[in-house]
Formats: sequence, C-alpha cells, structure tokens
Amino acid sequence: MPRFIYTLERGKSHKLNEAISMPEKLLLILHNLSATHPDRAKKSYELAQILQIETSEVDGIISKYESEGYAKSYVDNEGKKRYYLTDIGIIRISCLFT
Repeated sequence: MPRFIYTLERGKSHKLNEAISMPEKLLLILHNLSATHPDRAKKSYELAQILQIETSEVDGIISKYESEGYAKSYVDNEGKKRYYLTDIGIIRISCLFT
C-alpha cells in the first residue's frame, strides 16, 4: 500500500508527488516535524521510517545538505546523530511553495 506524505500550506493539505525529489522531501519532513533547532532534532532512523527509505540514504542526503548549510547535526547523549534544519534550510524548503 503506498504511503503518502502531506504538507500544509496556507491551510490546505497537499499530497507530495514525484515532482519533489527525495532530498527535498527529506528537508520538508524535517520542517514539518519542526526539527529546526537542536532540541527538536530527529534521528536518521525516524526520518527513514517516515520516508520509507534506508537509514544510509537519509545519512547521505543529510550529509550533502550539511555541506551546503541547509542542515546541521550533533551527537546526542546516547551517541546517536540527530539532524535539524538551519535558517537557510527553512528558506530553501519554503522556496518549493513560492
């Protein structure tokens, strides 16, 4: 059964389609989960479950976005890496809807 990801924009629900690439979907998921600060950061397995992709794919995509300044990561007290959007990442994802 296909699983769809929905976004909210100006009070309307939109189903993501194939026009949005997986890397962009990942940024959008971080945004929708309010992962915009270290306190709200998400683990790669949480993101992988939502997107139904491998954790290694999430790590690869996020690594690229970190180098571009769209995301940041840190290692939590359990030794797990967590990811969140930067201000520039929020602007980047907002551009999808303008």
